[in-house]
Amino acid sequence: MNVSHFQIKFAAIVKVPFRPHLRLAKSKTGSPKPSVGSPEVTLYPEHSNMSEYDNDHLCSLRAALLDHPIYTHVASVADLRRFMEDHVFAVWDFMSLLKRLQQDMTCIRVPWFPADNAQAARLINDIVIGEETDVDPDGSYVSHLDLYLRAMADIGASTRQFEKFRSLVLVGVPVEVALTRIGAPPHVQAFVAHTMALANSGSTEEVLAAFFYGREDIIPEMFRRLLDTLYGAQAQQRSLASFHLLHRSAHRTRWRQSWPHGA
Repeated sequence: MNVSHFQIKFAAIVKVPFRPHLRLAKSKTGSPKPSVGSPEVTLYPEHSNMSEYDNDHLCSLRAALLDHPIYTHVASVADLRRFMEDHVFAVWDFMSLLKRLQQDMTCIRVPWFPADNAQAARLINDIVIGEETDVDPDGSYVSHLDLYLRAMADIGASTRQFEKFRSLVLVGVPVEVALTRIGAPPHVQAFVAHTMALANSGSTEEVLAAFFYGREDIIPEMFRRLLDTLYGAQAQQRSLASFHLLHRSAHRTRWRQSWPHGA
């Protein structure tokens, strides 16, 4: 799916008003950000949703990310272990973006009422089901985070740092504090802090953009780039089987197929 397809589907998701308390999100300077329906943001599929410059800029950023040197640096099982020990935090914080979208675009409160946009609600709920309770090779249910942790164990990557982080957060330690206590690398701390700030304080439009443009669209191709490098060495193929399985199950095109006339 290319960027122009994403524009159409992004617009289709947000073409109805959101909950009143989500229509304006404060920026760091305290000024309100434009919401759907305001003159500054017109997100309807029959209109141009982004300028040609914005579309080109997104394509340029996407291309730069897919051309990043990280793919050539992860060239052995040892490299992959180190990569996964950091990347597991991105696998985890992904769900905070998705859960924020589930809060905004479906009804998870009591008393319940139907969502304003049933198609968008179905899309988000379908993704949540796949991420939280996918079917593993044995036919049982598993979250993609747990599947990733299994893959780490299979190739000998340490999950100790993440498990310590999990134990701290579960007893109420703030995410940023927990990351500092476990000695997470600065790039992990910065990435997760940005994700959590967005999930907690960003507008719905910002979270949608981060989730679809920054995660769902790009991640499958990023995994393929890693696998292309790693599978270059025949001797490594058996060790990497679980990582390949993770890639295939964790980022299937389920969310694309939930739209009529999929792209």
